[in-house]
Amino acid sequence: MKYFIIFFSVIYLFNSEKIYSQGCSDAGVCSIHSLKPDVEIPFTMNQFTVGLAYGKGDSGINVVNPYIEYNRSLNRNWSVNGRLNFQSNSGTLATVSGFSDALLSVTYSSESNLSFTLGAKIPFNKSDKSENGLPLPMAYQNSLGTFDLIFGIGYKYNELGIFAGYQKPLSQNNNQFFSSDYPANSQARGFPSTNKFEREADVIFRVTYQFKASDNFYITPGILPVIHVGDDHYTDKQGQFEKIDSSAGLTLNVNLFMNYILDQNSSLVLSYGMPVVSRKVRPEGLTRKFAVSLDYKYSF
Repeated sequence: MKYFIIFFSVIYLFNSEKIYSQGCSDAGVCSIHSLKPDVEIPFTMNQFTVGLAYGKGDSGINVVNPYIEYNRSLNRNWSVNGRLNFQSNSGTLATVSGFSDALLSVTYSSESNLSFTLGAKIPFNKSDKSENGLPLPMAYQNSLGTFDLIFGIGYKYNELGIFAGYQKPLSQNNNQFFSSDYPANSQARGFPSTNKFEREADVIFRVTYQFKASDNFYITPGILPVIHVGDDHYTDKQGQFEKIDSSAGLTLNVNLFMNYILDQNSSLVLSYGMPVVSRKVRPEGLTRKFAVSLDYKYSF
């Protein structure tokens, strides 16, 4: 019972605080299978996951993200993973829905509980969606529109998990949003211009500790710092390459994972996250007041 009290206390704080932060799951690296905590299960060759995530973004934008994921163990050391994301962003300006990105990764896990991951995020669009002839801000785009390279490392020591990751855009998107194109009273005026947007890399660290509440119920709190390594840029209407000041810096999130083992092959995972420290400017549209997700996993 005390774990449920802690969990719902976090939810209360989450919804009472007017704090906004980068929603890491949308960037990609935080969603990589090998860089998240999980409950140890008997070795299987295959794991299939169906999930649904929801987040509340800037200006009340609702972000819904269904996804499917498949993990294939080639042997006890090597595995490959693929995740397909669909995303819907809806708010005052528009509703944009469609397939957003695919995440592909390969992981090597050593006998000493150390793992290394190489992955990529492949976009299904260039973040160039418009409404009524006007380009939409990044907060309304259902993909960052960049092809990204991802590196990760993880280490598990008993109940402690330590993870680090690096995500670098190798290509940029084709967003053409200027806030000045919209009327003065439009919600769009509150978003930074991102015409020919160029996004910098992210470095993430995750530390978790797993508690066994019962034979089939586990709770795993953690912290997730995300460092945006440099200021992003855009091109203004005069063709000048401009820096977006204060878009670099630290975002610090706290997370809670709750795993319920249904049987020897299947489980449910409920996760919740909230920001406690935020970058001042977040032009890529990943701002979230909170994010929650529910996964069903089947191993065979």
